Formats: sequence, C-alpha cells, structure tokens
Amino acid sequence: MIEIYARADVAGRVDIICKNYSNFIGIVDGYTEGLRYMIESEKAYNRKKMGFSQGVDISFLSEEAQQWVEVIIEEQGCNVSIVQSGKLKEYGKSGELTLAMVRLILTEEKPKEGR
Repeated sequence: MIEIYARADVAGRVDIICKNYSNFIGIVDGYTEGLRYMIESEKAYNRKKMGFSQGVDISFLSEEAQQWVEVIIEEQGCNVSIVQSGKLKEYGKSGELTLAMVRLILTEEKPKEGR
C-alpha cells in the first residue's frame, strides 16, 4: 500500500488515505511511538553517560563520529569528561577526527580531581 501511495498523485493519495484511514493512523501512530521512544532513550542515555556540556559538544560531531563515540563508551565503559568532549568537538570541526583518535581521546587517563 505504501508503494502505491508513493507513486500516486495528490488526488490519488487523498483517495488512498480516505479508503485506508485506519491503516494510515496505525502506521503514523507506530512511527510516532517509535520516534518518542528513540528520543526518550537518547535523553536517558545522555543523562547516564555524560553531563549536559559533553552531550552538547558531541552533538556537533557527524553522525558517524557520534557512533564511534558510542561504540568506544560501550566497549570501554568509560565516561566522557568536559575536556575530552571539547577535544572531540574541535577535531570534529577541523575534519581531523577518526575512529582511532576517538578511541585515543576517550581512553586517555583522566586527571584525579582534587577535593
């Protein structure tokens, strides 16, 4: 049905929607719920793994680089410091960020915080 809808002109699409309204509502509801779940999961993930500033820095990276960061965090079980996220953002801006560089930055030893 979706393929037919995609090929139809405007009048044809309206006709398809009217005849199959309940099916379309289900499809739209499914996409809406899926999107809502993805957004909430991403928010929860970002709250657990890093602070707000780090999440903002990482949001400036390409989608591919963000996936690299996620993989390294999951592999190493590490947290991202503000200094590390700043480095990632700068290298990402300059186009120099690679998977190896992400791994190096995220696995470097963090200085101990004095109290």
